[in-house]
Amino acid sequence: MKPTLVSGDTIFVLKWPFLFKNPILNRGDIIIYSNSDSLNAYSASIKRIIGMPGDFVAIKNGSVILNGKQLAERQTLTSPYTTEFIPNGPQYQIRKAPPLLEDFGPAQVPEGNVFCSGDWRSQLNGENRITAGFIPSHSIIGRALWIWGSIQPKFRRIQ
Repeated sequence: MKPTLVSGDTIFVLKWPFLFKNPILNRGDIIIYSNSDSLNAYSASIKRIIGMPGDFVAIKNGSVILNGKQLAERQTLTSPYTTEFIPNGPQYQIRKAPPLLEDFGPAQVPEGNVFCSGDWRSQLNGENRITAGFIPSHSIIGRALWIWGSIQPKFRRIQ
């Protein structure tokens, strides 16, 4: 999830709404989800929600296409990061590093799922981890709210 989260960050996670199975989720939210059927927090992963049920999503050359429109991006010459904008939602920084994510879709997000991606839009060479894809809503443990403690000294809210 670099550059939003880095190793050593301790995050505050909102979990109680997910106990009732009807949490309010939005595009741009950062969620923690279980990788197994046991909902064991020790096998959890963290990703950003890009697509909601019914949305059509695709990834082409590392860029996200949501409902037929590429998400707006702004690159600055002084930073290795690109700012990505979700329509009517947050903006956040991503890193597009070669090799870029493989092309995906277009595919419709099934009911009871969300489409998620990390903020580091690169293939994980040789690692067997999901970098983007559908996450069943029942496997979501919580939503990240802010970084509580960090190797970086300032307190910062997660976007």
